[in-house]
Amino acid sequence: MALKPGAPQRTTTEALRRTTEKCLKNRKTKVLIIDEAHHLLMVNNPKRLEFQFEALKSLTIESNVVIVLVGTYKLLAIRDQSGQLVRRSEVAHFPRYNLRQKEDQRNFLNALVELQRQLPLPVMPNLSADVRYYFLKSGGSIGILKDWLSRCLEHAILRGMQTFDHIFAEKFALSNKALITILDEAIEGEIALEDASIDEVKELLYRVANRSKLVSLNEPAAKRAGKVGERRPVRDKTGNSHDRK
Repeated sequence: MALKPGAPQRTTTEALRRTTEKCLKNRKTKVLIIDEAHHLLMVNNPKRLEFQFEALKSLTIESNVVIVLVGTYKLLAIRDQSGQLVRRSEVAHFPRYNLRQKEDQRNFLNALVELQRQLPLPVMPNLSADVRYYFLKSGGSIGILKDWLSRCLEHAILRGMQTFDHIFAEKFALSNKALITILDEAIEGEIALEDASIDEVKELLYRVANRSKLVSLNEPAAKRAGKVGERRPVRDKTGNSHDRK
């Protein structure tokens, strides 16, 4: 996009920022979605990290758009950099399916059935017969399952196969060690999303209140301000100075 001539910009970054704001306004954009937004965290300087989120906050204010950041749990780290960012943001969590919950089991089965219907093979695979196996080897993540089935489809077509089963699919599944790494990150992110207790809020508030009280007690008493023309209470000298010689 060519920049229109106008007032000189101090830097190229500033010019691009202003052009982006104008573009969003002119197009009357309501929502700006940034995928893989956790890449914003890939900076060495913490101040740079805070600057990036402040730039996003400024962009949404100037252009009056809602910015949706899509990414991993690492986005929580950048959001917690500032109280203003926490106040202005809202988290929409898309969790993995939980094997211990009946509703999640049904939903995962429905997703698996729908995915197998979309596989362009002469014979539709019967993946739902081994739903527990696909649940375990995908970690309950539909994204992992979809990528896995895509690899199975590619190799099945290359081999001229009519369909495939879980024995064939196992060759292209993630290793158990890889799944453990993925699950560790997911569980850590889920823990980070858990809310603190109200007792922690009370403890913090009482700690601040007690600290303020302690500071006020330690402050020296303010000197009494006298009225204009009124002498301060001092000890006057007695006798004649010549008598003391």
